[in-house]
Amino acid sequence: MERLAARNVPIAIATSSVRPSFDKKMAYHKRIAELAKVVVCGDDPELRRGKPNPDIFLLAAKRLGNAAPEKCIVFEDSPAGIQGAKAAGMLAVALPDKRFNGKNAGKFHRADWVLNSLVEFDENTLIKLEA
Repeated sequence: MERLAARNVPIAIATSSVRPSFDKKMAYHKRIAELAKVVVCGDDPELRRGKPNPDIFLLAAKRLGNAAPEKCIVFEDSPAGIQGAKAAGMLAVALPDKRFNGKNAGKFHRADWVLNSLVEFDENTLIKLEA
């Protein structure tokens, strides 16, 4: 995320977690919270439907200044999130949660990339989106 922020890529967090839960989690990840210009939680009053629907991602893009969905990359650890990102017309990077020991592995087939870690993401991919 630091590399994306250094390139002035706007960052949003779109989580199914309710705001109090999200805030608790972010207490341990303050830098991530600082980098995000927008946060949309599962209990947001403007959110109509949760994942796997695209609503949360489209709302985050709107709050980033009406970012074009095709110019957005979603980093997601759940198959429902990948499904929602693709339904929103966004690129999707799957980061399968290791706690599920590969049980979801086959469920990420709609993702544009499947990575083991954010470190593996090639930020030069952004050049394609900036064009």
